[in-house]
Amino acid sequence: MHWTHLAAVATAMALPGCAAGANGAHEGQAVSTSTAATADADAGPATVTVLGAVTGTNATGLDGVSVLRIPGDAYITPVLRAQTDATGAYSLDGVASDAREWFYFDQPGYAGLFQAFDTTAAARQALPTVTLLSNAEATALAQADGATIDPTKAVIRVPVVIVGDAATDAPADGVQVTFDPALDTPVHYAGGEAIVFNAVVYDSYRVTVRRNGHLCAPAAHPALLAADGSFEVRTMTGLWSVAPTTVCE
Repeated sequence: MHWTHLAAVATAMALPGCAAGANGAHEGQAVSTSTAATADADAGPATVTVLGAVTGTNATGLDGVSVLRIPGDAYITPVLRAQTDATGAYSLDGVASDAREWFYFDQPGYAGLFQAFDTTAAARQALPTVTLLSNAEATALAQADGATIDPTKAVIRVPVVIVGDAATDAPADGVQVTFDPALDTPVHYAGGEAIVFNAVVYDSYRVTVRRNGHLCAPAAHPALLAADGSFEVRTMTGLWSVAPTTVCE
């Protein structure tokens, strides 16, 4: 794991005035004027409650998985914490609405996961189910692509879907996923995703997905693209980062 980043997270949680209140706002935060409050109400809630579930590859819910919403700047935005119940379910209050959020999932015996989710403005919303690979399954997947996992680096997965008459997993043909900074390890295409083993850990990569030369966009928030058509994928040491699902036509 990227311990420097998590140290900053822990420090931010301890800073005076940075604790989240019951509604997710920082203590000491100024109260909005009635005009601003009306505008905020028209725009929808600033934060929402998300509901999710974590399973193994056998689709059985995993109990006791630690779930953290990791902000881009832990000194400004609080870390949110939850734990799955006996069915593998969890909920988190105070998640940013209509935004891209990154969640960290940790369970002993399983590969740590750092996954992006795109939220909507709905006050309560369900996130896609998360599947954790056991350490043995993660090792086997890497070996199938001729790689040995380096715990000092990161694995990056970019799910890609092609939209036609029906949504189907993207084949390698016609799909190209590029990274900035450039990778020093190959991109593998399998099972509807591009996957990179042993990527150098940076705070983030800019990722661009094209099919037959045409730009593809994240499914839930296609507007969250830079001018060059790229989107951000964050990484942490020793974790499997999962980018937002991207749709190509």
